[in-house]
Amino acid sequence: MKYLVINKGPRPGVKPADIPLAALQATRDFLKAKRADGTIDCMYAFATAGGVAIVNASTHEDLMPLLRNPTAGFSEFEVHPLCDFEKSFDSLIAMRQKLGQ
Repeated sequence: MKYLVINKGPRPGVKPADIPLAALQATRDFLKAKRADGTIDCMYAFATAGGVAIVNASTHEDLMPLLRNPTAGFSEFEVHPLCDFEKSFDSLIAMRQKLGQ
């Protein structure tokens, strides 16, 4: 399954200076390794803070460790499971046809 993972940036009350430098470096290295092994298709940073990634995981439970990187406790996440575009539309069209619309 593919997931859209949005890191909304620091949790309320967390200042960037609160995040240890070693944790930032470890998270960078962790995410680079996950991109290199294909777990992460792509990732982009927002200019203001946080970022977005397309992540591959077999189950929701397999996704959880990916969200528990060294800076995860400082960040707020939003996660959305993704569907194949064509399959999604094919399903919608089939449903409408079944309803006679």
